[in-house]
Amino acid sequence: MVTLGFGAAVAIAPGIPGQQLPTPPTEHELLETIESLRPELEEARRLAEAATARRRTERLAELAARPERPSEWVQAGPIWIVTPPGTAELAAEVFADVWREDFAALTGSPALDNAVFAFQWAWARPDPLVVDPASAAGRPIHRVELTRFWVGSRDGLRERVREAVWSTLKGDIAEGSPLARWLGASRYPSGERIARHVALSAAVPSRACLSGVLTGCEAILGLRGEAEYARLATARPPDAPAQLLLQALRLGGEGAWARLLAMQHASPLEALVWAAAVDTDILMASWRSELVDHRPTADAGLATTAGTTLLWALALALFALRSTRWRIA
Repeated sequence: MVTLGFGAAVAIAPGIPGQQLPTPPTEHELLETIESLRPELEEARRLAEAATARRRTERLAELAARPERPSEWVQAGPIWIVTPPGTAELAAEVFADVWREDFAALTGSPALDNAVFAFQWAWARPDPLVVDPASAAGRPIHRVELTRFWVGSRDGLRERVREAVWSTLKGDIAEGSPLARWLGASRYPSGERIARHVALSAAVPSRACLSGVLTGCEAILGLRGEAEYARLATARPPDAPAQLLLQALRLGGEGAWARLLAMQHASPLEALVWAAAVDTDILMASWRSELVDHRPTADAGLATTAGTTLLWALALALFALRSTRWRIA
């Protein structure tokens, strides 16, 4: 092992003088490798979800043989929820908050209008609710059944409900359509997480987008862009397509979801522009504005770090003054 300046180290294999280590891959090559593995990751995720759904179905079949437990029905916006007795008020409050804050612009969803959410939030792991097919009128059941050990706060609960509603809405988009392929496995987006990804990226499209070049924003979203942007674009920020889609729906207002579904077999950008009822530049400028609003500040945490450092310095100085060597001196 040979140690160089700044703590770097180079390992040389014994018995092979002058052997050179392989050249490490560049950031672009690493990102290309990660992107190439995305289909395998999504397939593994799909298989895992299918296995989980199969186990849940078997569990439900087992529970269906037992006497049906009492349950209550409640509605929040267009969402129907079935829940154990005593938790209907909580279910209505949480689902209503999520609908009002995150999905009020998404009216007229066939998947959501046809869905029932089985909701539980218990201290012990709850058995899945058995919903009478007659009372559900044959509608699919989407389960939000959680323990307080894993989801201990109302914020965490709303996050899980938000994700369940988003997953249900995506059921309206035809599998294999250009819009579905572009969205991929996008979860409900976090503006802070997306902004941090773009702010920390050194790629040309990210820098251009933050500087106000809208074609750079299109490039990092995987929509379209100049050849140079397409060549240098890194993997998309996580869940950014979902963020842009929701932004288009908010701009489009009433009827935006229906317009989006009518254009889902066109290119994603065409579908989004049609849903938003604005031109491309306005849509991208609106998304970029949201990106900038959530961008982390450069000095985030510095005050806390400086304060902690000062406290440690004072503590060490105090211990030093109390030591024998200092007293003898």
